[in-house]
Amino acid sequence: MNATTVTVSTLQQAVAYALSYDPAARTRIERAAVLITLGAVEAVDERTYRGASQTGDGTTYTVRPDACDCRDRQRHPSQRCKHEWAVRIGLWTEMQERKAAEQRQRALVSADQVALACTRSIGWAA
Repeated sequence: MNATTVTVSTLQQAVAYALSYDPAARTRIERAAVLITLGAVEAVDERTYRGASQTGDGTTYTVRPDACDCRDRQRHPSQRCKHEWAVRIGLWTEMQERKAAEQRQRALVSADQVALACTRSIGWAA
């Protein structure tokens, strides 16, 4: 993922959301959270990621939100592997963190400041 910091609570929410979506994938989802925590998934481009193997042998896999070239995905083509879950969870957490940052930014602007900016933009205030 990006070099952004994701809070533990956001990661927990993402894992809970993923588990509610696919409870049968619990092991893969939990392993995906470990990959995210270790920073073992990185963006290559807008839709492609590189996911590290948890074996520690330096093996990496090409991952997209809906595909991965790891052995687990090849053995179980109808199920998401931990790398795919890591990408999906990582994207969800980044989106949630971005939303939270925007809300914090909006909270800094008071209604009076907005009204003053509007009146200035239409020429009512000096």
